[in-house]
Amino acid sequence: MKTHPIPGYEAALKMTLDAIPPVKASKERDLGDCLQRVLYADIHSMVNSPSVDASMKDGYAVLSDEIRDATPETPCGRNSPARWRPGGNPACGSTREPLSVY
Repeated sequence: MKTHPIPGYEAALKMTLDAIPPVKASKERDLGDCLQRVLYADIHSMVNSPSVDASMKDGYAVLSDEIRDATPETPCGRNSPARWRPGGNPACGSTREPLSVY
């Protein structure tokens, strides 16, 4: 069986770009008519959204070792009758405990 060497990044990129035919022309279209089409050029928003540097989060994190044997009936683990209770709304990077066990 004949094997082919794996090309490096530059060679693979060149092979890929050589296989893509160039765009022959561009046309302006209404946004609603653009399904299944490819942009001819980059587009940029006229407004920043969100307008401030922020990131939203929704959820929680736990250490996997602490809940390794957890089930829906015992979310803290089979050997623990405790339940998780939300502990507030900690800011990103906060060292405060976001969940407490009761």
